[in-house]
Amino acid sequence: MLFNKNFSNENQKDRFRFILILLLSVLLIPGCNSKNKKSASELNINSAMEQEAYQITLWQGGGFTGLTTGFTLSSGGEVAHWQRFPGQSNTALWIVSGYLPEIQKLRRQLEESGVLEMTYTEPGNMTAGINYETKDKKYLWTWNQTGIENDIPEPLRRWYQNAMDFCQSLQHKN
Repeated sequence: MLFNKNFSNENQKDRFRFILILLLSVLLIPGCNSKNKKSASELNINSAMEQEAYQITLWQGGGFTGLTTGFTLSSGGEVAHWQRFPGQSNTALWIVSGYLPEIQKLRRQLEESGVLEMTYTEPGNMTAGINYETKDKKYLWTWNQTGIENDIPEPLRRWYQNAMDFCQSLQHKN
């Protein structure tokens, strides 16, 4: 009787119009709200996260096999231990997460050590290095792996050793 075209009275017509408008409203109004719109707080959080994105990679390798091993510390709190043969991609040996405070501390120490103003690239047969990448900048320091104790700048040597000690300590937790 509700959808009968021959309405017997005005009440039925009004009731039909009300239900029709209600149904259309329920179906159409949610489509007006764009899912791509974000609140101001969401935009600020995402913007801050993009600005803070960084990655620090410590590595060593070379020689006759060309094998390179290293650790990558991400701004998300992950530490990945990996290896790479020449011409191949990194192969993850293990990945752990939940180390954001420690990684932030290492990043702060790196930035405060003064090495960002240094250029140091001394490759050797066996080379070690640090790559530090932010959203806007990339830094690279390399040295002959046998020279870590002798000929690299002290702040760089000290930071590298502290970071390697931290990364290697995680190997036992994996």
